[in-house]
Amino acid sequence: MPEWLTSTIASLPSINATVFAAFVAAIAAVSAAIVAARAARNAADRAAQAAMEAADRAARGATEAADRAAQGAKDAAEVAARGATEAADRAAQGAKDAAEVAAAVKRESETLSRLLVANVAPSMIGALKRLWAITSLFAASQTSPADLASRSNFIKALTEWYYTEGNGLFLSTRARDALFRVRCSALRREEARARGFDLDYDRWGPKTFPESDEELVRDLRNQVSILRSALKGQLGIFGVWSDDEDVPAVEASKR
Repeated sequence: MPEWLTSTIASLPSINATVFAAFVAAIAAVSAAIVAARAARNAADRAAQAAMEAADRAARGATEAADRAAQGAKDAAEVAARGATEAADRAAQGAKDAAEVAAAVKRESETLSRLLVANVAPSMIGALKRLWAITSLFAASQTSPADLASRSNFIKALTEWYYTEGNGLFLSTRARDALFRVRCSALRREEARARGFDLDYDRWGPKTFPESDEELVRDLRNQVSILRSALKGQLGIFGVWSDDEDVPAVEASKR
């Protein structure tokens, strides 16, 4: 009990013991309530302080985590950018190397082609001159025989030149196709079959044959003219072109 309360009670006149005890109990309860209230307020203050400190720590932790995440993303982006740049550089270098290799292969191929042509040229010129002579019988400038025997001998000569003598090796694709069309234009299907010629009419022959031999020979001369133009083109008489280009149109009298 506080000193001041004890001294106050001592100065009072004598009172009933029961009243005095009740008074003392009331005073003690008030004192306990005051102490409890003070303790509760202190606890609340400490709890609030702890909550504020926890919130501060959480905020700092979140900020630090966000900063670390941002730095990580930045580092990852830089690594990815460096990787992409290096990959692009490697791809560019690979493309450059491939182009250089292709250019070297092309140069080597052209060199080999020139050597091959130089070695093969004499034989090729001789073979093409012989084909030129064979086809002269049905050249546009000639009066070509229309009889069956002449046309059969013509096909036989072309076949021997191409297959037996092996001169088909010297023809360009365009000249070869033109020769096959000439072979299929000289005889009708039944005429070729009767004389044992195995010709691919479905691929190289005309859709229909004229009824008269004179008209057939006229069409044959046109095909021979195309073949002779292709031979000139192969030798560069009209200038050099590839097999994909068209044969130049030249007057029949010049072939």
